Amino acid sequence: MTLLVEVRRVTLDDPLAEPLVRELTHEYVSRYGPSAQQEMTRFPAAEFAPPDGLGPGPRRPRPAAGVPRGLGGCRVADGSAGWKYRWPGRPGREARLPMSRLEEQINVDVPAQEVWAQLHRIDEYPMFVDGVKSAFAHGRSGAHLDIETGGGDQAFETQLTDRGNDQVMAWRTLDAPELKGTFAVNPLDDEHTQLQIRLEYDPDAVRAAFGGPKGFAQVRAIEETVRADLEHFKDLVERRK
Repeated sequence: MTLLVEVRRVTLDDPLAEPLVRELTHEYVSRYGPSAQQEMTRFPAAEFAPPDGLGPGPRRPRPAAGVPRGLGGCRVADGSAGWKYRWPGRPGREARLPMSRLEEQINVDVPAQEVWAQLHRIDEYPMFVDGVKSAFAHGRSGAHLDIETGGGDQAFETQLTDRGNDQVMAWRTLDAPELKGTFAVNPLDDEHTQLQIRLEYDPDAVRAAFGGPKGFAQVRAIEETVRADLEHFKDLVERRK
């Protein structure tokens, strides 16, 4: 069976985008509290227009669960871009708040194979990942990390999966809090590489495990931590050239 889907690029204030914005606002207020209402109107509609933005792209007909209804994003002051997908819930069932997603990348002045090798030196993660006190690999795909949290030290077991042909390392925690993501190594040329990280997390579970702020302050804190970790990784591999 072939499913035909119509995708349109619209402005943020287009009537077609209104249901997506309304649902996203409800999700944010449910998750972060009343202050999220103000955050949703902080950027004018023009910020989501080309060339530095992309307005919501509603899909017709209404897709099944697991297929995005639309996405939108804009470039912010530091040059990075934020994107948000909107997913429908299952019929007759209230949609679960989705995992928060973060994507960051950094360019590194070393060949791709050196970046790939460094990602697999699990025992050196304390040298560039904030809060990790010790780490070691075990078995075929396991890694153990001892992490300093707001309530003291905590041990985490993770599973690592290589997609070597694409130079992508996928990882996930095996116990609470639920965290998962990928490292993607993208060669730019023989001597330069882009390292991209994607992270998915449950904000409430992360705060319960690690402490710290909540709401949009938590989002910004996690973004800043990930960016700092990438800078530390860059410094580490470039010093070894």
